[in-house]
Amino acid sequence: MSNTKMNELFSILLEETSTYENLGELARGKQKALVDGDTVEINRFSSMENALLKRAEKLTGLRTLLLARLMPEEGEKKLNTLNDFIQYHDLTRQPEWLSMKERLETAVNTLKRLTYENTMLIHTSLSLMQDLVAYCYPESGQDYALYTREGVSKTPGRTVVNYGA
Repeated sequence: MSNTKMNELFSILLEETSTYENLGELARGKQKALVDGDTVEINRFSSMENALLKRAEKLTGLRTLLLARLMPEEGEKKLNTLNDFIQYHDLTRQPEWLSMKERLETAVNTLKRLTYENTMLIHTSLSLMQDLVAYCYPESGQDYALYTREGVSKTPGRTVVNYGA
């Protein structure tokens, strides 16, 4: 195992971790903008996310190439995770590797959670808008119903929007 290659890998992993942490911060900001309905901020955060995603993609490619060189030879145990890699190279006694691994896992898990929450916010908003449009502009001849708090359906006697106006 080349010490130079290991240091290079460690450096790439730290930079990748930092990128995921930055993406998490952007996701938090974007979440606030989504809740506030601030489309200018949503676009700004999306642009910054795209730039960081390109950086993360580049770092992932470098890490993958470097890991391929540091992996065991054919016929030996295949490494599938960072944990496997750390154990295989006996890095468990090196606190900087364990700290980096923990930081990376935290960043990725936070980013996953925020991305899921933001996706749900967007999905809910889109569904609400689609329902509102369907309610305000029903297809001609289509019956539609409104539901009360008690769950009872009632059909309005007139359309909400006057198409002839």
